[in-house]
Amino acid sequence: MKALTLYQPWATLVAIQAKRIETRSWKTDYRGPLVIHASKKFSAEAADLCKDSPFFEALFPLFGRVNRDEYGGKDAWIMVENIPTGCILATCRLLNVIEIPDIRRAYPHWGTFYLPPDEPELNFGDYTPGRYAWLLEKVEVLKTTIPCRGSLGLWECDKL
Repeated sequence: MKALTLYQPWATLVAIQAKRIETRSWKTDYRGPLVIHASKKFSAEAADLCKDSPFFEALFPLFGRVNRDEYGGKDAWIMVENIPTGCILATCRLLNVIEIPDIRRAYPHWGTFYLPPDEPELNFGDYTPGRYAWLLEKVEVLKTTIPCRGSLGLWECDKL
Protein backbone atom coordinates (compact mmCIF):
# COMPACT_ATOMS: atom_id res chain seq x y z
CA MET A 1 0.00 0.00 0.00
CA LYS A 2 1.25 3.53 -0.73
CA ALA A 3 2.30 5.57 2.29
CA LEU A 4 3.00 9.20 3.06
CA THR A 5 5.18 10.37 5.94
CA LEU A 6 4.12 13.56 7.72
CA TYR A 7 5.79 15.44 10.54
CA GLN A 8 3.93 15.75 13.80
CA PRO A 9 1.55 17.28 14.72
CA TRP A 10 0.22 17.19 11.13
CA ALA A 11 0.13 13.37 11.00
CA THR A 12 -2.09 13.26 14.08
CA LEU A 13 -4.28 16.07 12.74
CA VAL A 14 -4.94 13.91 9.66
CA ALA A 15 -5.60 10.82 11.82
CA ILE A 16 -8.18 12.66 13.96
CA GLN A 17 -9.74 14.21 10.83
CA ALA A 18 -9.00 17.77 11.90
CA LYS A 19 -6.88 18.07 8.73
CA ARG A 20 -8.55 16.77 5.56
CA ILE A 21 -6.21 18.42 3.08
CA GLU A 22 -2.47 17.76 2.94
CA THR A 23 -0.51 20.45 1.09
CA ARG A 24 2.59 19.59 -0.89
CA SER A 25 4.96 21.30 -3.33
CA TRP A 26 4.53 18.34 -5.68
CA LYS A 27 1.66 16.44 -7.23
CA THR A 28 1.06 12.78 -7.91
CA ASP A 29 -1.10 10.86 -10.36
CA TYR A 30 -1.75 8.26 -7.65
CA ARG A 31 -5.28 8.00 -6.26
CA GLY A 32 -6.44 5.39 -3.79
CA PRO A 33 -5.60 3.86 -0.40
CA LEU A 34 -2.90 5.65 1.58
CA VAL A 35 -1.11 4.95 4.85
CA ILE A 36 -0.43 7.95 7.11
CA HIS A 37 2.97 7.63 8.80
CA ALA A 38 4.27 9.96 11.52
CA SER A 39 7.91 10.92 11.06
CA LYS A 40 10.40 10.10 13.80
CA LYS A 41 11.45 13.78 13.77
CA PHE A 42 9.34 16.16 15.84
CA SER A 43 10.96 19.59 15.75
CA ALA A 44 10.90 22.09 18.61
CA GLU A 45 9.15 24.56 16.29
CA ALA A 46 6.41 22.04 15.55
CA ALA A 47 6.05 21.24 19.25
CA ASP A 48 5.66 24.97 19.93
CA LEU A 49 2.79 25.11 17.43
CA CYS A 50 0.91 22.69 19.68
CA LYS A 51 0.64 25.50 22.25
CA ASP A 52 -1.17 27.81 19.83
CA SER A 53 -4.63 27.94 18.32
CA PRO A 54 -5.98 26.04 16.38
CA PHE A 55 -3.44 23.24 17.01
CA PHE A 56 -4.03 23.40 20.76
CA GLU A 57 -7.80 23.02 20.48
CA ALA A 58 -7.53 20.09 18.06
CA LEU A 59 -4.91 18.18 20.07
CA PHE A 60 -5.92 18.96 23.67
CA PRO A 61 -8.66 16.29 23.88
CA LEU A 62 -6.05 13.61 23.07
CA PHE A 63 -2.82 14.90 24.59
CA GLY A 64 -3.83 17.74 26.91
CA ARG A 65 -3.28 18.07 30.60
CA VAL A 66 -4.53 20.57 33.16
CA ASN A 67 -2.51 21.20 36.31
CA ARG A 68 -5.20 21.94 38.86
CA ASP A 69 -2.63 22.74 41.54
CA GLU A 70 -1.28 25.75 39.66
CA TYR A 71 -3.08 28.90 38.56
CA GLY A 72 -6.44 27.74 39.85
CA GLY A 73 -6.69 24.95 37.29
CA LYS A 74 -6.02 27.28 34.36
CA ASP A 75 -2.61 25.89 33.44
CA ALA A 76 -3.37 23.71 30.43
CA TRP A 77 -0.80 22.29 28.03
CA ILE A 78 -0.19 19.65 25.40
CA MET A 79 2.02 16.74 26.43
CA VAL A 80 4.04 16.59 23.19
CA GLU A 81 6.08 13.66 24.50
CA ASN A 82 2.92 11.54 24.17
CA ILE A 83 2.32 12.41 20.49
CA PRO A 84 3.45 9.30 18.57
CA THR A 85 6.40 9.42 16.17
CA GLY A 86 8.08 6.87 13.92
CA CYS A 87 4.89 4.91 13.34
CA ILE A 88 1.83 4.34 11.21
CA LEU A 89 -1.22 6.10 12.65
CA ALA A 90 -4.02 5.77 10.12
CA THR A 91 -5.17 4.84 6.67
CA CYS A 92 -7.19 6.95 4.27
CA ARG A 93 -8.00 7.38 0.61
CA LEU A 94 -6.32 9.98 -1.56
CA LEU A 95 -9.32 11.30 -3.47
CA ASN A 96 -7.67 13.89 -5.68
CA VAL A 97 -4.78 16.34 -6.01
CA ILE A 98 -5.60 19.91 -7.03
CA GLU A 99 -3.28 22.81 -7.75
CA ILE A 100 -3.96 25.62 -5.27
CA PRO A 101 -5.47 28.57 -7.16
CA ASP A 102 -4.55 32.27 -7.03
CA ILE A 103 -8.01 33.19 -5.73
CA ARG A 104 -10.43 31.29 -3.51
CA ARG A 105 -12.44 28.85 -5.55
CA ALA A 106 -15.26 26.37 -4.88
CA TYR A 107 -14.92 22.72 -5.91
CA PRO A 108 -18.42 21.20 -6.01
CA HIS A 109 -17.31 17.86 -7.52
CA TRP A 110 -16.03 16.60 -4.16
CA GLY A 111 -18.73 17.68 -1.72
CA THR A 112 -18.21 21.44 -2.24
CA PHE A 113 -15.10 22.60 -0.53
CA TYR A 114 -12.98 25.67 -1.12
CA LEU A 115 -9.32 26.30 -1.82
CA PRO A 116 -7.91 27.93 0.16
CA PRO A 117 -10.16 26.42 2.85
CA ASP A 118 -11.71 28.03 5.92
CA GLU A 119 -10.15 27.95 9.37
CA PRO A 120 -8.94 25.88 11.11
CA GLU A 121 -7.91 23.84 8.05
CA LEU A 122 -6.24 26.94 6.57
CA ASN A 123 -3.74 27.03 9.47
CA PHE A 124 -2.87 23.34 9.07
CA GLY A 125 -1.32 23.70 5.59
CA ASP A 126 0.61 25.93 3.19
CA TYR A 127 -1.92 27.17 0.66
CA THR A 128 0.46 29.25 -1.43
CA PRO A 129 -0.81 29.38 -5.03
CA GLY A 130 0.96 26.82 -7.21
CA ARG A 131 1.32 24.23 -4.44
CA TYR A 132 -0.94 21.17 -4.38
CA ALA A 133 -3.85 20.21 -2.15
CA TRP A 134 -4.14 16.46 -1.55
CA LEU A 135 -7.76 15.69 -0.67
CA LEU A 136 -8.02 12.93 1.92
CA GLU A 137 -11.17 10.98 2.74
CA LYS A 138 -12.29 7.88 4.64
CA VAL A 139 -9.66 8.30 7.34
CA GLU A 140 -9.47 5.40 9.77
CA VAL A 141 -7.23 5.68 12.81
CA LEU A 142 -5.49 2.44 13.79
CA LYS A 143 -6.34 0.94 17.17
CA THR A 144 -2.64 0.73 17.92
CA THR A 145 0.21 2.46 16.15
CA ILE A 146 2.63 0.34 14.13
CA PRO A 147 6.34 1.21 14.49
CA CYS A 148 7.76 1.79 11.07
CA ARG A 149 10.53 3.65 9.31
CA GLY A 150 9.23 6.25 6.85
CA SER A 151 10.58 7.69 3.64
CA LEU A 152 10.37 10.77 1.44
CA GLY A 153 7.67 11.00 -1.22
CA LEU A 154 5.11 8.27 -1.71
CA TRP A 155 6.56 4.94 -0.64
CA GLU A 156 5.45 1.33 -0.44
CA CYS A 157 4.42 0.13 3.01
CA ASP A 158 4.14 -3.59 3.69
CA LYS A 159 3.16 -3.29 7.39
CA LEU A 160 -0.61 -3.49 6.83
